[in-house]
Formats: sequence, C-alpha cells, structure tokens
Amino acid sequence: MIKWSQDKERTAKAESQEVMKMMTLKVTFSDGDELVTRINFRTEQEARNYYIGKTFNTGSISDNMVKAVSVEILEQEVSR
Repeated sequence: MIKWSQDKERTAKAESQEVMKMMTLKVTFSDGDELVTRINFRTEQEARNYYIGKTFNTGSISDNMVKAVSVEILEQEVSR
C-alpha cells in the first residue's frame, strides 16, 4: 500500500514538472467530422485522454453531440 502511494506521488511530481507544449491536434468524431485545434498539454497522452471517448457538442445551429474517437498530433512546440 505504501509503495503504490509513493509511486503515485512520484508519477504526479514528474508529470507536474514536464513543460507545457502548444499542440496542434486533429480530433476525429464518431460522425466523421474533424476539428483542428491548438491547445496546451504536457504530453501527447494527456491530449488523447482529454478528448478520446468524451462527448462534445459540435453543432453550430443546433446541438450535435458526438464522441471523439481519435486524436492526431499535427505539431508541437514548447511553450515559453
């Protein structure tokens, strides 16, 4: 039990020390629509976890609730 807690603490500390990166992502939704967006994350996995499997409203006139099914990292740059 103590080891798991220490490992979790170490992982959280390492993640918090990683540099934020401005990423350009292409998010693909379950209806085939795609969104290209720029957002700050520390890791590619963090970006994927934020989108994949979550439902987003992509409608502009009326609601269109769709799940994100994939994320492609198009570009990364270290934030200053």
